[in-house]
Amino acid sequence: MAKKKAGEEITLKPVTDWAEDAGLKKWQMLAVCRAERWLSDKQVSKAEFDAAFERFNSRAMGG
Repeated sequence: MAKKKAGEEITLKPVTDWAEDAGLKKWQMLAVCRAERWLSDKQVSKAEFDAAFERFNSRAMGG
């Protein structure tokens, strides 16, 4: 699916597709979805997915 924003086209794909393209393991994709409160079939842009994955990777771990 494509969405237009100020003259440019933004591609929206399910989170699972972006995760597969990025080579994420299933647990990583599920953890990103959980952290963002997304369902795995949510349609997002590449920029949204990359930002969510970066937030996931840079989060504090442990108690």
